[in-house]
Amino acid sequence: MFLPKGHCNRPYISVSNDAGITWNRGRVSDRIDMPDNQSSIAADRLGNLYYVWYDSKHRLPWLAISRDHGKTWGDPIMIAPQACTRCSGLRSRAGGTGNIAISFPGTTEKDQGDLTRPWNYYVVASVNA
Repeated sequence: MFLPKGHCNRPYISVSNDAGITWNRGRVSDRIDMPDNQSSIAADRLGNLYYVWYDSKHRLPWLAISRDHGKTWGDPIMIAPQACTRCSGLRSRAGGTGNIAISFPGTTEKDQGDLTRPWNYYVVASVNA
């Protein structure tokens, strides 16, 4: 069982190998912060973990991958389309090894104070993550 959570403005994960009786917590990234608990995690068929969250400065999505069930994590990578200026509500799903899809609403409007700015829905996918 995997539970993503923000803690002290950083992305963390809690992992349970005994159906939730005990949990081990680990930090996903020291480099990219996390303003709240808007994150998602998915596992592929081999147990690789894909953790997505957005940073507090730009509110853009990041992806980190663990190939050892959450013990260690690779460097986070930005996954937003170039024109996207802010996102929210991240969701992730994984299937076969390396197959992942991440979806989120996002806007291309630079004026974040504009309450009428349009939002789009993005899907970012990889077959070899």
